[in-house]
Amino acid sequence: MAEAEYSAWTCQQLGPRAAGEARPVDWELAPAPKWVKESCSPEGANCLETRCCSDGGMQCYAKHESLGWCKPSCTPGVDFEDADSEPWSCKEVGPRTPGKIPVVDTTGLPMPAWAASACASSGENCTLARCCSEPGHRCFAKGNGWASCRPECVPGPQPDDRADRPWTCEALGPMSPGVATIPKIRRGSFLVVGDWGWDEKNSGGITQDCQKNIAAAMDRKMTELGDVKFVISLGDSFYSNGVEDKKDPEWDLKWRWVYSVQLRSVAWYSVYGDHDYHKDPCACTPDDEKCAQTNYDKDDFLYFRMPGTSYFHEYPELGIELVGLDLNNFQNGADFEDENSADELMFQDCFKTACAFKCLDYMKNRTQRSLDLFYDRAKKSTQKSLVVFSHYPTDYFRAAPKFLETLSDNSTYGITYYGAHRQTIDQSGVSIEPNTNWVVGGGGGDKCKTTSTQGFVVGEIWGDSSITSTPVAVDNSACCAES
Repeated sequence: MAEAEYSAWTCQQLGPRAAGEARPVDWELAPAPKWVKESCSPEGANCLETRCCSDGGMQCYAKHESLGWCKPSCTPGVDFEDADSEPWSCKEVGPRTPGKIPVVDTTGLPMPAWAASACASSGENCTLARCCSEPGHRCFAKGNGWASCRPECVPGPQPDDRADRPWTCEALGPMSPGVATIPKIRRGSFLVVGDWGWDEKNSGGITQDCQKNIAAAMDRKMTELGDVKFVISLGDSFYSNGVEDKKDPEWDLKWRWVYSVQLRSVAWYSVYGDHDYHKDPCACTPDDEKCAQTNYDKDDFLYFRMPGTSYFHEYPELGIELVGLDLNNFQNGADFEDENSADELMFQDCFKTACAFKCLDYMKNRTQRSLDLFYDRAKKSTQKSLVVFSHYPTDYFRAAPKFLETLSDNSTYGITYYGAHRQTIDQSGVSIEPNTNWVVGGGGGDKCKTTSTQGFVVGEIWGDSSITSTPVAVDNSACCAES
């Protein structure tokens, strides 16, 4: 293709190669010689005799010893543009013609009649057929002799494979023409609740029936879904002053005796709210292991799954990562508009603890550690979606524009943020679009108004690891004593 005339080369090597590195030729930018149009084969003609193609970017590929076509590319196996299902060897014959390789859109091509009998359908092992009879599907290998027709395949566990073993996703054969109808497959689900630990002495005008009704609704929803993997608790779990230790009777009164055994059979990933710190030793120590609510034993379901005041946990089989943050130093953050007020942020409830000034330092450091953890996971996570949660809504973070900016970045992950603190369920606060934020503070533990929403949120994890959130409300008449 670099010569001025059409002639065949034997390409027999004569002598040694000269020392040095050969300079590659960019054939997409190189001009095609003038003889190509007259001497080479057009698309659709048998190119085995000419051993070249007249159109730019095309290559002659052999089907068998007596037939070859000029094509942009060729995948060994069946060719859906062919009149029969006899496989192609895809052996390259001669050089590729200079020019940009055409991009072929197969979505508009008709499915050949032979595909119904020669190719595999969804759910069948396509290892031998190496083609798929459904539009927009391709045969992908799992390994150990099994392959299946799928619209796409990312190496690892597949959401519709109950065996839950990794797939190699090696492509066997070509993509069938047309556009696939992709069923929406749910990998799993979870529940989110906040501000729920009702206290008889400081009820704020809300009844205990509210928390119990929400707990019952959560139990029903868990049964209905059938695939709840965990619960996210957004803090203020024990109104109005938290718990003192693991033996505190409020673990029973406000959690174990309210939420069903079924609900507590999955991990509750929790964070501290402002009320949780009042009598908790956590306020007066920088050591998370001395906190009353932290629990580092992943097999212990008698308490929350809380390996520190901030932490992360990956679910590779779901394609998501949980990032729990203690951001209590933003308790007064709603009063400030920008980062110039960052020095005035503080955890005001430190003055309700036994060590006010030590607490202020500990909480400032604890919040910074949480932010550092989030920025680190936003760079290093290998999952497709991040589920980030703390006790506070996004409007409390105006003094931390970097945090809001990172929450809004969907260039690498989809991010769903859950906060609480306001006794309702809505999507108020500073928007983190194109990502999503929710306020889920209507768990039945503290005051509410008849205009607020009391309940919880259902998170659903789909086949592509994206997450949708749906609020579930209970009847406010059983919750709100104030108008």
